Amino acid sequence: MANSNTTNPPPGGGTWATPHDWATHRATITALYEGQNMTLKKIMDTMEKDHKFIATERMYKSRLKQWGLRKNYRYEEVNEIIRQQTVRAPASKPTNSSALVGSRARKTDGRRGRLPRRQPEPEPVVVKTPNHMVVSALQRLTPPPTGISCRAPSPTALANVSFLFPLTPPADLLYPEECSFHITRYTAGAFDKGIWALDSPEWLNTNRAVVDWFNRMALARGALAGGHTQQGFKLLQLCFDEYKDMIVAQDPRLMLYTTVALFLMVGYPEVIAMFVKYISNLSRILQGPFHPLHQIMASLDQMGFAGMQENARAIFDAQLSEFEKYLPPNNQVLQSMFVFAIRNLAVSGLIDIGVAEAKVRALPRDSDNGRVGMALAQVLMMAARYSEARDTIEELLATHMDRVRTIAGGLDTLFLICRLEGNDELIRDASYRRISFASKTFGAGSDWAVDACSDYEKYLRDIGDNEGADHVFSNFGVEMTELTKGVKELEIK
Repeated sequence: MANSNTTNPPPGGGTWATPHDWATHRATITALYEGQNMTLKKIMDTMEKDHKFIATERMYKSRLKQWGLRKNYRYEEVNEIIRQQTVRAPASKPTNSSALVGSRARKTDGRRGRLPRRQPEPEPVVVKTPNHMVVSALQRLTPPPTGISCRAPSPTALANVSFLFPLTPPADLLYPEECSFHITRYTAGAFDKGIWALDSPEWLNTNRAVVDWFNRMALARGALAGGHTQQGFKLLQLCFDEYKDMIVAQDPRLMLYTTVALFLMVGYPEVIAMFVKYISNLSRILQGPFHPLHQIMASLDQMGFAGMQENARAIFDAQLSEFEKYLPPNNQVLQSMFVFAIRNLAVSGLIDIGVAEAKVRALPRDSDNGRVGMALAQVLMMAARYSEARDTIEELLATHMDRVRTIAGGLDTLFLICRLEGNDELIRDASYRRISFASKTFGAGSDWAVDACSDYEKYLRDIGDNEGADHVFSNFGVEMTELTKGVKELEIK
């Protein structure tokens, strides 16, 4: 008969851990249990909070027993282990040797063994850490007897490393390293196999799916913040549906834009957790469990949102440094990725403003279509240098460029600058220019027009002008529902 705990859903929502989940998180649980010496209760809380891994105490105990993990040992057991280690064969001999524990000969080949009950001198429990070093849990948790030293045979390069007290890398450092490794592998493979041909100047104009998807995620965030909950969740559902095509297309900017899109949803942790789990599973289904793109997405899932924020700069640097190996400095795709990463790290407060400004000003301008000037204005805005930021944008808009999306982006940035500066007259003027241009250029039901109206409506409500806010969409003839016709509302489970 099935355990009643597993037939009913968890009290707090979610689903119980599957055998696949246990296998996926085995290294993490082992590191927490033995490497960090956490209590079972603390491990349960940490796994549920950071990894959405839900299991009962009984499930944990059963799995730990199955894995052969154990903490509690008698002092006599430890003494016997250390005594036998001191009389082991020299380093030149094979490490597969026998040790006499009690009245029985046992192999000490590094395999874990179960200690029988009432056995006075059982063999040590040995676990394998993620870095493949053989580590004794007994030797880590119990001090050696006075006057006795023990050293296991080891290669010459490791002769000075203590065998008794190894340092196990914590999981929060392991996942970012894995993510960077898979980014390197994925980038090299895509360029070597010709999947990414980014030399054409028109590549950015003909590959806009990722950018449009990102703008829709930003629009969904704005709709939720502005009180349009139903439309916001419909837009999120649309973004979920569109992600399948982008995984198949393998746009080189996908990981970068996905990570920043998650930063936009910082106030909605349930949405973030569900989306990261979704893209990890979707990439596994579409590309296979061993494809590096899935490995990247799975690393983001294991890292958790807090880990993504903490390691965003390192992850972005890993990707951009790989692209620099294959693309010249003035390549427009490379430049667009640099600008996108720097400005969003600055806006999110994940990079020093002075460093961000220096990086933007150092970018080549010979192939710039306005994106560098826009990024510089946003960095100046985050440094509270509003007058300089506005002048930079107005200079960009005055060039009469024929790139309508760059103009629309410039007007978006101008509104943000005025919004942070707090000058009501400037905010209203920037909003009018922004909404009018978006409606005329892209249509009254476009993403651009809806986003502009939504931002202006939220501003009016923030200052208490509810009557004016109620008529923003109707005054400009903009209809939000046009974007989500036939789209079901996303359900958070």
